[in-house]
Amino acid sequence: MGGIGKGFSLLLVVILAVSSLIMVESTFAQSIPKPSVPEFTVQIVAYPYDVPTTHSIDPYTGKDITHQGYHVENRLIEVRIKNQPFTPFNDSGWKIDFYYNVRVKGHYAENWSALYNPINYPQFQTVGSQYTVFNFQEEYSDTEGMHFDIGTFPAGGQVDFQVEAMIGYVHRTVAFNSWYFTGETSGWSNTQTITIPETSASPDPSPTPTVPEFPSAFVLVIVLIVLALAISVFKRKKTKSS
Repeated sequence: MGGIGKGFSLLLVVILAVSSLIMVESTFAQSIPKPSVPEFTVQIVAYPYDVPTTHSIDPYTGKDITHQGYHVENRLIEVRIKNQPFTPFNDSGWKIDFYYNVRVKGHYAENWSALYNPINYPQFQTVGSQYTVFNFQEEYSDTEGMHFDIGTFPAGGQVDFQVEAMIGYVHRTVAFNSWYFTGETSGWSNTQTITIPETSASPDPSPTPTVPEFPSAFVLVIVLIVLALAISVFKRKKTKSS
């Protein structure tokens, strides 16, 4: 009987905790405004740059070491979301904030993967700005595409994006060691699709022709030879004229 009583008590505690959570969520949901479905654009932006050629001295031989410069075709995926009127506020000790939830998938796939969410990767609406902009990229290759933690977007592939607006707060429950979002959501936006480019948009810069360098001693010899020839010609002309 004692075991049954303890089990019933534990069950009662869990039910009360869940009921309290539902009541708290209902109370907050009544005071939290519901955001509109976000308007956004997604595009691939290029920020290419050149790493110049540098030189250093070998510490053991004293010889000059050339570190050849190279071109980096740096690309990012930019998600630009039009902000909605909102000012963060406190309600019964909780800070109510504006979050964005962003998810992606292959154009021909069914399942979505989260890029940002308020629990694991909180992304807030930028305060005092017309847009909130997310730029993200791990590694880019003209032949392989874009590499991310969630996978690779292959060159020539199509990727779908959706955005959701969320107003509320993130908290941990009393009975369960888990994090939850409490508040209002807009629902997912329409789908925006981008195509990962297959080739570089800006070609590598043409190599600059280099002027060969001659040792100073060699240059001096050339100058002396030219001077000697000039003196010889001058003497011949003087001899003929006399």
